[in-house]
Amino acid sequence: MAPRRFVRSFDPVEGRPVSFNPPPAGRTKGAWLFLVGIFATIDTVMTNVSKISVALTPEMTELVRQAVDSGEYATGSEVIREALREWKLRRTLRQHEHAELQRLWAEGMNSGPARFGSMDAIKREARRRLAAEPPSNNG
Repeated sequence: MAPRRFVRSFDPVEGRPVSFNPPPAGRTKGAWLFLVGIFATIDTVMTNVSKISVALTPEMTELVRQAVDSGEYATGSEVIREALREWKLRRTLRQHEHAELQRLWAEGMNSGPARFGSMDAIKREARRRLAAEPPSNNG
C-alpha cells in the first residue's frame, strides 16, 4: 500500500486551509515549494500515520479551533500533535527528576547513621542554633 499524501496549504489572506493538486509522483523529494501569487505551500508526505478518535471537552475543542482560526496551526491535528510532543517532553523530564530523587535518597541512606536519633533531638538542635544566632537588624 502506498503512503497517503497529506498536502498542507494555508491561505494567509482568507486565514483558512486550502486545497490543491500535488505534483505527479516522482517529481518531489520529500518537500517542495510551490509559489502562486502570495501562496507558499509545502508538500509533506506523512507515513505511518494512524487515525484515532479523541473526546475533548467543549473548552479544549474551542482552544483547538482558536489556534487554527488564528493561523497559528493549519489543522486541529497539528495542535494535538504539538500538545502530545510537549506532554512527552514533560513526562521525560519528570522521569529524570524522579530518577535523580531516587539517586539522592539512596546516597543519603548509604551515607551512614543519622546524627539525631529522634524528632525531639532535631528540634532541640534547631532551637539551640536559633538561640546562638546574633539578633538581626530586620526587626
